[in-house]
Amino acid sequence: MAKQSAKMVGYRDLIGAIAGNWDEEIGSDDLGYDELGDELEGDYSDELSGLSDDQLGRGSRRRGKRGTRIMANRIYDLGLGSITIAPGAVGQLTAAPAIRFRIDRLFLVATDPGLLLLDIKAGIVSQSVGGAGSPVESFSPTAIGARMSGQTLDPAVPVILTISNPTLAAITIAGNVIGKADQ
Repeated sequence: MAKQSAKMVGYRDLIGAIAGNWDEEIGSDDLGYDELGDELEGDYSDELSGLSDDQLGRGSRRRGKRGTRIMANRIYDLGLGSITIAPGAVGQLTAAPAIRFRIDRLFLVATDPGLLLLDIKAGIVSQSVGGAGSPVESFSPTAIGARMSGQTLDPAVPVILTISNPTLAAITIAGNVIGKADQ
């Protein structure tokens, strides 16, 4: 079964997790594994009718392997580095995660005010809804309400920030992304 985040788990995965990991999670066959599995399958018999034991996560119990695992989300940091953007120019901050990662909060720190965040991309998917750009101060470490619910990135798919400097002086900016990762 494909690796999924906890937010994307459906009832089929939960049934597989319950049925496949009953012994590992609860610790005993005496607690009614067969009765629980039969009851759950009865409730969803139409939806589950074409699925094999492996797809339900039950076959792995009989072979001694671990069944379907519901992934835990942990908070991680993805550093974006820093760049100096010349007056009237556009620059990019880019980094790629080593594990599946979802953008949750962006932090940007500039040496002077005036920079505009034109776009945030997760791979090729924009995380902005358009417009003329946002002041990078909107994403300062002290900004309130600057959380995002961004796209989930697979390993090596970059986060790309496009930043414009409409001022008359060069400005250095550094950034990082905090987010949840399956681990």
